[in-house]
Amino acid sequence: MEAEFGTARRPNENTQSFANIAGVYHSSSLPSAMARLQYHPLPAYKATRGVARVWAPSLATWSVGAGIAALYVLSVTPLVKRELLSKLPVIGGYWQDKTPASDKPF
Repeated sequence: MEAEFGTARRPNENTQSFANIAGVYHSSSLPSAMARLQYHPLPAYKATRGVARVWAPSLATWSVGAGIAALYVLSVTPLVKRELLSKLPVIGGYWQDKTPASDKPF
């Protein structure tokens, strides 16, 4: 049956529409030509778990990238060289200061 101009068709229970997925449902108690939407919020713990599951891989990737970029930028400072980079197990020797004491001005 074709809907008349000015009336809203309501989706049946088998179809998935954007409104149903987003948590907005048509109010079936309104007989007017214009359908009202009602928002049914999810409990906070369900939304948090879903958001965390979706965003965790992306956040982990960006965090590792930001950490590597910070180490790269700060690798020229003596404190980071001496306290962090020179103590790495395999590649720490690259950052060890091998300058003789007589050549250091201070």
